[in-house]
Amino acid sequence: QIKDMDERNQILTAYLWIRQIWFDAYLKWDRDKYDGLDAIRIPSSSVWRPDIVLYNKADDESSGSMETNVVLRYDGQIMWDSPAITKSSCVVDVAYFPF
Repeated sequence: QIKDMDERNQILTAYLWIRQIWFDAYLKWDRDKYDGLDAIRIPSSSVWRPDIVLYNKADDESSGSMETNVVLRYDGQIMWDSPAITKSSCVVDVAYFPF
């Protein structure tokens, strides 16, 4: 969701949900041994998380990731949805604004 577009300074502020999916070979289990359990939710701080950085960020504040749960599947797949507020710089052509 776009929160603000500062045309003069060419800064876009957006509310995002970032979904990241990866596999961890050490976090697998045989679901037949655990009564068919195929997924659990655990705190994201309990697993390794990728450190993704916005390349063209427009503010100096470091907004750390919120502590949300990850979904861990029996095959080692980890899915992490985390909310973020981003400010990024982008070139905006306002010649035909409003569209």
